[in-house]
Amino acid sequence: MSSNIISAAPSQGKSYWATFLSVMLLKDKKIVYTNYPVIYTVPYTLKELIINIYRKLRKKPPIPHKQLSTRKWKDEYVSMGLHDCTIILDEAYKLVNCHTRLTDEQHDFFATTGHNNVDVYVIAQNYRRINLIIREMATFIIISKFSNPLSLLSKEGRKQLTPLVFTVRTYLSERDYQMSGIKADLLYEKTRHFFRKDIASAYNTQYYRKKAKPIESITWLDDMNNESLATWTIENNKKEEEMKKEFIND
Repeated sequence: MSSNIISAAPSQGKSYWATFLSVMLLKDKKIVYTNYPVIYTVPYTLKELIINIYRKLRKKPPIPHKQLSTRKWKDEYVSMGLHDCTIILDEAYKLVNCHTRLTDEQHDFFATTGHNNVDVYVIAQNYRRINLIIREMATFIIISKFSNPLSLLSKEGRKQLTPLVFTVRTYLSERDYQMSGIKADLLYEKTRHFFRKDIASAYNTQYYRKKAKPIESITWLDDMNNESLATWTIENNKKEEEMKKEFIND
């Protein structure tokens, strides 16, 4: 059991792979904590599909899907002696960033994951924003994505490429990852995972989006047109005042 840092550029599949890992563990009936919602809808088995066909012929509703869900993480769990579980923390620098000193409870928690049979995965776009003490104890998991170039030709008329394959590279230390461009044998493990829609629909990527009221905004074109109109109005008023003065003088 260990601490692990998942890092990648934006939109390369960090949360997707963490969710994939969560779902695999949930299927094995493991305890998983996440700080973002993971709710996986289990696809129908062949037997259930046949039963649903029969129920449809009898005009009955289909069998409800089974759902698996991770447990909601709370920061105070760090000091509660968790054991025999997996913990996945997205946007982890909010909890253990490089500018904040770890508390004694946090230090003990990350230092004793092996003794407590706990796997911790912290996710960050830039791993250097994670606390140095954690980086010294962690393995590094680097994600990259290859998109399907044919997805733009689909009937849905997608405007963005959909993922095809995710490549997951694991290094045993930060130094191994930094030196991997020079020494290829420092790569500990490399796996590839095809994109799965059921995994992608199991997590909410907008969970961290703040609720806000609609903003009343204006385009630069309208703004500049309004300024031009205001300038024209002022100049026109000046001309009218000058004409009135000339009429009075006459």
